[in-house]
Amino acid sequence: MYSLNGDFKIDESGVATRLIIKDSTGNVGIGETSPEAKLHIKNASAGTFTASNSQLLIENNTTVRLSMVSPAANGCKIEFGDINDQDVGMINYDHSNNYMAFTTNAAERLRIDNQGNLRFADNGTNPSAVANTAFMFNDGGELKVLDELGNTTTISPHNFELIPDGASEDMAFAYHSTRHTPEGKLKKVNVDMM
Repeated sequence: MYSLNGDFKIDESGVATRLIIKDSTGNVGIGETSPEAKLHIKNASAGTFTASNSQLLIENNTTVRLSMVSPAANGCKIEFGDINDQDVGMINYDHSNNYMAFTTNAAERLRIDNQGNLRFADNGTNPSAVANTAFMFNDGGELKVLDELGNTTTISPHNFELIPDGASEDMAFAYHSTRHTPEGKLKKVNVDMM
């Protein structure tokens, strides 16, 4: 542990610098002697790059992993905030129920449950058409798609079913709409998608 040219360093005998605080920037490097962020954690070099405006930089020469561990009854969260709301946006993994939820504008909008099912929140306000954009949204429990021309298609599970693999239809991609008539009979309409 020593100071050199204004930098504070912690070294291990016979090994490269373990930790450095740069005098000129105040940046902290762990495994990095020229930290490019307020905190630069380096396992091995990823190559030459510039980390512009980063507060936290994690570097490795293979896959980079950022791990968060909590007790099994709790969760792990990444919060995105501003001066008015510290968690107006959030990614939350709930360990007790094993789901991942995504929050925007301080409300949960999307959830992937422990079976891989995707749940959309109904925010009560349907989107408006935008050029070169398609929206998928929950409208009162029905899943709908809005295209750039303003056309809305309902694709809710209660009136559409995917044809399973091995079905007798000639087309590989198809669906059929099922509806009950007022008399209680089931009507089915097959529609080819190709």
